[in-house]
Amino acid sequence: PVPARIRDPDSTFSVGWDIAQVTFLLYVSIVVPYRACFGVEIQLFSLVWFWETTIDVYFLADLVLNFRTAYIDSHGIRVVDPKKIAHRYLTGWFLLDAISCIPVSHVSRMMEQKADEAAPDNIRALKAVRLLRMSKMLRLVRIKRILRKYESLIVLQEYLPLVFMVLTVVFIAHLLTCLWYLVGLTNQMVVAGRGRELGRAGAWKDPRSTVVFSWVHEQPWFAHNRSELAVTHRTMYVSSMYFVLNALDSYAQTDNEKVMGVIALVFTIIIRG
Repeated sequence: PVPARIRDPDSTFSVGWDIAQVTFLLYVSIVVPYRACFGVEIQLFSLVWFWETTIDVYFLADLVLNFRTAYIDSHGIRVVDPKKIAHRYLTGWFLLDAISCIPVSHVSRMMEQKADEAAPDNIRALKAVRLLRMSKMLRLVRIKRILRKYESLIVLQEYLPLVFMVLTVVFIAHLLTCLWYLVGLTNQMVVAGRGRELGRAGAWKDPRSTVVFSWVHEQPWFAHNRSELAVTHRTMYVSSMYFVLNALDSYAQTDNEKVMGVIALVFTIIIRG
């Protein structure tokens, strides 16, 4: 029997808790890379802010709850001893879960407000901080384990490998799109055979220097002052995905053409898979 203060992993509460975790992880896998790489911030105390704060609180609660959750050992015996549960968790998933609970988004928000993006060193620091936001995605490795737990209850479970493949293709395409845009925010200045990053403020005055512009800076919608941009994040995202996948030939110009090219290539990858 499971004691009162130990959670039964097969209880109704645990089923609902696992469903909520899969839902939150799918949301995090899409939103966190997009926000981190495209520099999209949400307003404090907005509806989205409260929703994401709820997700952060959930992960913290899950971290604590895992110290009081029974498990089945290799002999098929349910273990309810708190010391054994804690030891198993500390030597297993605890480190990944603890890192994913760090409030990096709040720290990076304060750093970005104080940083001067004209300085190349600050640009590199901002990139590093933005990438730290993606630490929440470390929990994605648990999705497959949760789904395997309920594999026998899933309707048409013979198609589960196909679903995993499709989700993997879409996720990788999304992640590469975000990282490709983040990489493209910085030019490179070559001086006397050596290269270093160059920020958005422009080239340094050096007669020997040659500036290699990134793909973002070569776009007609790009401006050094972000407030002058008349383009939406949708255009930035679609353009980045189009460059990553190179779905159709280079004559595609409009967003709709690029979206169609991306869809075509994704379906091609699925068919080949």
